[in-house]
Amino acid sequence: MAETGWLLYVVLTVLLYYFWSRVRGASFDDLLARQHDEHVCVHKVVRKHPGGGTFADYSRWRRGKI
Repeated sequence: MAETGWLLYVVLTVLLYYFWSRVRGASFDDLLARQHDEHVCVHKVVRKHPGGGTFADYSRWRRGKI
């Protein structure tokens, strides 16, 4: 396990860079607005499809191809 510990640091670095690149240059209000839009979209999908579905179905519903 100790020999593969460096791999955890690499994964952590990649994740931190990904998250940083997603929010770079955005204000806190921009981030809240983006989250609100996604939140509303999820509620619309759940309202239209209360029985749920697979992840592929959900992705298609989010894109609007119902």
